[in-house]
Amino acid sequence: MSVKEKILDFVKNHIIDENETILLKDNTQLIDGCIIDSMGMIKLLTFLEEELSVKIADDELNPDNFKNIVSICKIVEKNLSTIKEI
Repeated sequence: MSVKEKILDFVKNHIIDENETILLKDNTQLIDGCIIDSMGMIKLLTFLEEELSVKIADDELNPDNFKNIVSICKIVEKNLSTIKEI
């Protein structure tokens, strides 16, 4: 399963309420679309850290990096490549 698939799966199964019918695409606005709130962000960050071994730096915790699946994948892949370089 790719990083994008793992993130999509997590958002679908742990962020979006099972009673909601939201068609989640790569560019669906998560914050502006009120799909993810502050508690959802904490869940997402915990998932990224525990499941993907990615620690997002404080200066990277901004809405632009979490606005949709594409932006989340970019910040995750950037941090994964940093880990591999060490």
